Amino acid sequence: MQGNSKRPLRKRASTPGYVSPNQLVLLGFETPFEQKLTKANRWVKLAHSIPWDRLVKYYDDLFPSKEGRPPISGRVILGAVIIKHLGDLSDRETIAQIQENMFLQYFLGYSSFTNEEPFSDTLFVEIRKRLSIDLLGKINEAIALYCIEMLEAKMQDQQESGNKKQDALPIQNNDPDANNVILYLLKNRTKGNY
Repeated sequence: MQGNSKRPLRKRASTPGYVSPNQLVLLGFETPFEQKLTKANRWVKLAHSIPWDRLVKYYDDLFPSKEGRPPISGRVILGAVIIKHLGDLSDRETIAQIQENMFLQYFLGYSSFTNEEPFSDTLFVEIRKRLSIDLLGKINEAIALYCIEMLEAKMQDQQESGNKKQDALPIQNNDPDANNVILYLLKNRTKGNY
């Protein structure tokens, strides 16, 4: 048939809407990820050391209109950028790693594993256009403040319990924690490499 040379559409994963990690979870109603994933994994630790509510709010502010198709969850987009840069991956490899790794999908806020791509690797070009230096500055500041709050809370707990241990960091230094994300983004935002 002439004129009917449709390209096959690439199916992307149904991206979950953003759900705050602070939302109350009833015992017995945990997601499969929460029931099965080891909490010692570096991506699980990192997922819990980032103030997603604050970051997603900044990203969602880029889309004031409620008309049309809703944007992909800010956690998925920002998380994919973090994965890309912490792993020093290409756009295409980032999507492949997310598609194959349940820990990375957990990091992005998925409630269960899927074999689907979260979005097309070509979307990274558009993401880079949206992530202005101002927005990255807000994100960096939110992560830095959150890390300080976590450190202060841990130090307060130690003082109350009488434990004077000096190592008050909530996360091990060899993990890709929020501090590393801040340092990477600060180092590269002036170069425009985000």
